[in-house]
Amino acid sequence: MLIIEGNDIPVSAEDLPPSALDGSSRWEAVLDLARQADTVDGVFPFNEDATLSPDKTTHLLAFDAGRLVGCALVGSDSSAQMVVGPEYRRRHVATQLLARMDPHSELWAFGDLPAAQGFCAAQGFEPVRGLLVMDRPPTPLEDNAKTSSSPARISAYVPDDLGELVQLNARVFSAHPEQGHLTIDDFRARIASPWFDPAGLLIARDVDGAMVGFHWTKAEDGIGEVYVLGVDPDHAGSGLGRRLLNVGLAYLDTREVTVIRLWVEWDNTIARNLYEASGFSVVRRDLRYRKV
Repeated sequence: MLIIEGNDIPVSAEDLPPSALDGSSRWEAVLDLARQADTVDGVFPFNEDATLSPDKTTHLLAFDAGRLVGCALVGSDSSAQMVVGPEYRRRHVATQLLARMDPHSELWAFGDLPAAQGFCAAQGFEPVRGLLVMDRPPTPLEDNAKTSSSPARISAYVPDDLGELVQLNARVFSAHPEQGHLTIDDFRARIASPWFDPAGLLIARDVDGAMVGFHWTKAEDGIGEVYVLGVDPDHAGSGLGRRLLNVGLAYLDTREVTVIRLWVEWDNTIARNLYEASGFSVVRRDLRYRKV
């Protein structure tokens, strides 16, 4: 019998396995299920924010005979990230998880795999937002920084930069549904990650010392990443974005990564053109679906 736990669903403790009664053990079981799916699909089913801050989401868990077989992480904006164990697919686990959600919930499909496309189509969902995953090899890039008209000084992050960095991030990404809402605690959680290197968080300041841009890079498990690239709107068009990108790519070239990756909104033509000119190409799509 499939049991769905979460969202105040009345389920007796006797029906649940021991792992469902302990928060840390339950979350480890969720991550293990996600890793199983990643091995089969080649795409991890949850994004970084969900794994760094699991307390920000409501967890819907599906159990069969005491075994965790499916999970949906539902955010405060009713967006959901879902995974079903490889052995339990095509057994209506995802359908039952979806039935327990708010009817206006939206679904993320990381990698937009054929199975996810089919499920969303069958449930009457259509894509409303997309993130393009772009890769490039870690080959030396001609430095165009000298062509920039921006006199900004670029240096590595120091702890005193944190408050101003959070403020600038909010200003740059004010219209972004996730990045623009990161708090100082969210930044601290990322800085506390094992992969964090202050030399890979590049800060740009103008002649008056004000922070006007940043390029946060990431290197982990052989993958380099343009983690976040932001330029103060007042400095748009100055070439600072390209300059920050190039300096960050040069840093990643020293980290022995096999590929450099980034995510960009599918409708951000300006950013996509910059990245394509720097050797990036689209390799994957992450889509968000909404019921129509």
